[in-house]
Amino acid sequence: MVAKRLLTVLAGAGASAALAACAMHQVGPKGERDIEAPIIIRGTSANPKTCVVTLKEGEIRAHKGKFLKFRFDNYCEADIVVAVGNFRTVQDPSPAPDNCDKPYSDGLPPIFRETDPEDFKDDIDAGRPDRPKTGRINLQVRERSELGDKLLTYYFDVCINRVIQKDPRLIIEE
Repeated sequence: MVAKRLLTVLAGAGASAALAACAMHQVGPKGERDIEAPIIIRGTSANPKTCVVTLKEGEIRAHKGKFLKFRFDNYCEADIVVAVGNFRTVQDPSPAPDNCDKPYSDGLPPIFRETDPEDFKDDIDAGRPDRPKTGRINLQVRERSELGDKLLTYYFDVCINRVIQKDPRLIIEE
């Protein structure tokens, strides 16, 4: 009798775990065609607390209706705020933006589901040269029905502590 109750409890716990896994899966696991964009942040050789951005690629590709997941690996020995912003259709806008406070520039309609500027930022603790701290910004690209059928090209800025570091290109595909 005790063994039967224990089995029932374990089965119930297993069902709960399975339901929790399903709920997590629906909330936003790494889905098919989601893109993770790794961005490395390191201290300079002159000062390990002066942080600079290194991109593995100067171009990032994403898919309509899927997540673009920026992963920031902070090897810099300083606490930082990273942001992506100033999404635009021209590489060198005039006037040039000063920081990444605005998600979009030049009147561009939103290309992501997220609209709050805070969704485009993350605070990351200081890392070490041998052990980075990781931050993430996850943005869901709007659907094909909203963006159209064409291949879309945008430029954007990556900022550390409100200072623009890089301006990679984003290509949104089907």
